[in-house]
Amino acid sequence: MSSEPHASGSKLPYSVGNRYIHAKNKAPLTLRYIGTLPPGSDDSQLWLGIEYDDARHGKHSGTFKDAPVFQTQQHGAGSFVKYTPGSRPLLYGETVVSAIEDRYGSLIDQPDKEEEGAKNREEEAVVLGSSNAAIVVEAPNMDSVRRRIKNLERLREVGLEGQSICALGGDNERRSVLKERLKSELVLPA
Repeated sequence: MSSEPHASGSKLPYSVGNRYIHAKNKAPLTLRYIGTLPPGSDDSQLWLGIEYDDARHGKHSGTFKDAPVFQTQQHGAGSFVKYTPGSRPLLYGETVVSAIEDRYGSLIDQPDKEEEGAKNREEEAVVLGSSNAAIVVEAPNMDSVRRRIKNLERLREVGLEGQSICALGGDNERRSVLKERLKSELVLPA
């Protein structure tokens, strides 16, 4: 977990530029600013300047009393969140590695655990597409479906919608396996 120093010299559990989820409304966002309002003031209250992925959650474009504090990529997607030590107004989202493993199975073969899980799961609730959990169905034999789609090498697209991805995640072995199995032309950060 990275952190940002602030005026008092202590560290915060957040870093500008990182992706998070708002603790109350669960909306994905990017942290754009950490500091006082107005910037440079003697006030000890810290604020987190955020840019929502969905501008409908925002209140401005990174301004405080009409003065620019940070720049949003989308007009009106910015907001400020009050930070007090010990509070967690922003949460970490899912990592790419954990989201793929949740949806498609382990990147590293673990047959004993998979067989044990298959015995314990007969039916599973599945959210359909990008329905925002509006459509949930019981899916018998999900393990056989997982075995068929686990072959990532054959997939043309990997669906991670609704996962609130914030980082690549995983250990070096899982990152390497992911890149190799997807035959990805994407550059995955170390």
